[in-house]
Amino acid sequence: MSKGGAIAIGLLIEKFQEFLENLFEPKKKTKLEELYELDSIIKANFTISVLEITEERFEEVSSKLNPIDIQTLDKIIVLTYSCVNSVQKSELIERLKKNESLNKRLLDLIQFAENKSNILSLERNNIKNSLQHQLKERDVY
Repeated sequence: MSKGGAIAIGLLIEKFQEFLENLFEPKKKTKLEELYELDSIIKANFTISVLEITEERFEEVSSKLNPIDIQTLDKIIVLTYSCVNSVQKSELIERLKKNESLNKRLLDLIQFAENKSNILSLERNNIKNSLQHQLKERDVY
């Protein structure tokens, strides 16, 4: 067998291996898919939705947030922030983006999560810093 033929067979085997790996690996969910899944979970378990959390008065929402564990609160914050700052399109994202007070609400949720738990979340802290910076810039202009 020639050297070129051996290289071609090697590439064919490599591509077939990649095909098999992709076939059996679980498909990773997008942030949007994760947000929809999370929305369904909190609707079923806590009778509140992501839209209610982001749009209703915080005083009304906070009582419904009390039973939600800190990991779920963090997921709500992170996924909402990630989806709104992505290029993905959906009715949910468009509605969230139209909410002019969303950044303030996310900061309220972060404060609520920080008061609820003394667990430090780097993601939550990074989002908090970014939102505070965005709000300061907006106030300047």
